[in-house]
Amino acid sequence: MPAPPTTGGAAPVVTSAGALVDALKVMGARRIALVAPYMKPLTELVVDYIRHEDIEVSDWRALEIPDNLEVGRHDPALLPAIVAGMTPAASMRSCCRPACRCPRCPRSPRSRR
Repeated sequence: MPAPPTTGGAAPVVTSAGALVDALKVMGARRIALVAPYMKPLTELVVDYIRHEDIEVSDWRALEIPDNLEVGRHDPALLPAIVAGMTPAASMRSCCRPACRCPRCPRSPRSRR
């Protein structure tokens, strides 16, 4: 993974999209499905950025939550139902790896090890 760019100060600068791509590359992900809290235009930019980094985005959803406080209040237990309505399950098994390991996020049955 390349070193993050710096501003001349002591702290490196990394965008959230750059950090996501770095993490996906460390995981060895070549194809993903994405659920983002952003509005559709911003989610499209993120999807394009990921694709530009040679990672296939097989399906994506923009939750279109316009308020950052509401993003924080979004119930993560709703995510499995959102994902279930995306790419067919057989394709999801072959392309998805859990990228979120925070305690609030539900884990897929495959990630419980």
